Amino acid sequence: MTDEKRNTDIPSHSSSEPNKPAAKSRTDARATHAATAQSASDSKHVTRSKRKAEEKPVKKEEAVQKTRTKRKEKMETEELTETKPVRWVQIRILPIYVRVILVILLLIVAAVLGAVIGFSILGDGAASDIFQKDTWAHIFDIMSGKEK
Repeated sequence: MTDEKRNTDIPSHSSSEPNKPAAKSRTDARATHAATAQSASDSKHVTRSKRKAEEKPVKKEEAVQKTRTKRKEKMETEELTETKPVRWVQIRILPIYVRVILVILLLIVAAVLGAVIGFSILGDGAASDIFQKDTWAHIFDIMSGKEK
């Protein structure tokens, strides 16, 4: 429907202008509404943003000064709290090289104990024979296939 086809009377709902005749077309009605809305906004109708602007007129220099002071305070507090408390510190009781030596020594002890248990309990020899050179020479000869 275009504006020319619809030529009905549109009643005006504006309470501020009751004697004004109704608009003849849609465009006239829109223009009338815009005019009444403009006159209503010019009246004492105050929005929240207008209220804020009226209550607190902030000068540019004051805002800049506040920002500068906040920045200075923040920097001062950061300088004071530069040494933050440490939550977790791993303290090594034994340095790495001591741990490596300890692991090697434990492996040697385990090998000696295994040889003592194997030679004396499982085998038919004495536990003190493990520490003799002839016993180890005999074991290596068996391993290499020189003796059977």
